[in-house]
Amino acid sequence: MRSSVICSFSVVTMFVCAVLLGGCGSGNKEGQTFPTAQATVIDNANCTNACHAASKDLSGVLVDEWNASVHKKVGVECQGCHGPGSLHWGLGPIPFPNPDAALICSNCHSRNALGAPHYNSISSAAYPAQYVSSQNVGKCTRCHEPHDNTLLPQNTDWAGSAHAAFTDRPFTEDDFKTLNTCNRCHTTTGFVNFLQSGNLNQPAWGSPSDNTKELIDCNACHVDYSWQRRDGITSLNPVGVKFPYPVTFGNTTTNILYVLPPVGESNLCCSCHSFRKSGRSAILTKVTNGTSFSSVRQHYLGAAGTLYRLAGYEFLPHTPNYDNFPFFSHADIGILATASNGDDISSLQFSDGSLRGPCVGCHLWGDPPSHTLDPAVISPPGSINGTVTAIPANPLVCSLCHAGKFAMTPASLTAEKQLYRDRLAALAGTLQTKLGIFYNPDIDPYFFTDSTSLVPFTLWQTAATTLGGGATANQVIGAAFNLQLCFKEPGGYVHNDKYTGDLIYDSLDLLDNGRVDGSYVNSVIFPAGRP
Repeated sequence: MRSSVICSFSVVTMFVCAVLLGGCGSGNKEGQTFPTAQATVIDNANCTNACHAASKDLSGVLVDEWNASVHKKVGVECQGCHGPGSLHWGLGPIPFPNPDAALICSNCHSRNALGAPHYNSISSAAYPAQYVSSQNVGKCTRCHEPHDNTLLPQNTDWAGSAHAAFTDRPFTEDDFKTLNTCNRCHTTTGFVNFLQSGNLNQPAWGSPSDNTKELIDCNACHVDYSWQRRDGITSLNPVGVKFPYPVTFGNTTTNILYVLPPVGESNLCCSCHSFRKSGRSAILTKVTNGTSFSSVRQHYLGAAGTLYRLAGYEFLPHTPNYDNFPFFSHADIGILATASNGDDISSLQFSDGSLRGPCVGCHLWGDPPSHTLDPAVISPPGSINGTVTAIPANPLVCSLCHAGKFAMTPASLTAEKQLYRDRLAALAGTLQTKLGIFYNPDIDPYFFTDSTSLVPFTLWQTAATTLGGGATANQVIGAAFNLQLCFKEPGGYVHNDKYTGDLIYDSLDLLDNGRVDGSYVNSVIFPAGRP
């Protein structure tokens, strides 16, 4: 009897050792070198109630996530994605340890099943972008939690945001993956490369033969489906976001670095939303007749450049002439617990003490954070001519400071937006009537000799001579620069109304008599004079 027990124990021991060695020999827990052709489906309870009852992925307990998923509701169990588990038992092989990378997701979520915008047809030169670009094949978990595939509010918010506008010009006008520098903000791959390089402009990473275009996807800002944010301050760039601006002096080109302050996780936003050039570049560039505005153009949507007073063409010394109002606190949002005006804004910091910064603090309002990125609803969306119809961020963000007689309403914000628009219209009209410079915000290089927008305006020195008063060609192109900057920063009246107001007023003041001397008067758009 005793020898029988010993024999049985030896057999079991040899079997267990073989299994252990087999599992270990694969180099990982799943034992991927084992053949799985003979595997069969087992009772799903073996996965959920036994082996993996307490297992976790990056976002939580697997079984809890699967129980809450759409997959469970429609009858998709563990082995529907991972393959038959009869040879697995925690140590042996499983056909698909990572179903996503093995393209198992596409068995159900195929091109035909999903259609646009996950997949788009290539029908023209300006063909649309898509969610599943060449860099996202087999990487569904960049945007979807693998065990609870229920669509999150953040997914649907993002799908309606400008970052996912797959037919809009920022993603369709060019094949941005094939363009140096541009790819850093117009593709997710380029943006991640930019961050990981320490904020260095990136060479083109894509091929023209790749007929997919990228958006700004979840993994641009998030590391993985744990939704941990990427670090906007790298070891190569510990003090804030730096931006190189090429400035030409005759045949010599140099780079001037303007450094934004460190603003926590909002550094991710500032990496692209700060304009490509500052008006200080226009001041230093040698401008004469024949200079194209393209040589100083600043690009679009540079909120950080106006918020931190770095973007405009400044006719006067920067301090104190372009100082903020004493009560201005937008730059404090998500950074300080108490704003410079004394208001408590501690709720706009993360609970763990990390810094949201102003971009994240305002644009990702709510719990869970809204990923529409719109603190206010404007109709039509994104238009400088639009009307504010709602301010969903107001209860959680704006009202912390804007209360009582300063409370914001859609009507009051629309009035501020209208004033901003009227000021820009006055600047565009004055350039046209006094100097024959016609502004067209939709066609590069934006300034033309007449309303047909066929001949670019280049006679900046002649225009300065026409103004008189000692005006220079640089100042004239600077006035045009400020018009384009503010028009392409449609939220300038919110981000920093004092700074944008100063830039517009000084530009109009120059055009009044060729000098920046406070002579410009317009009681409608500047009732108190210069802001």
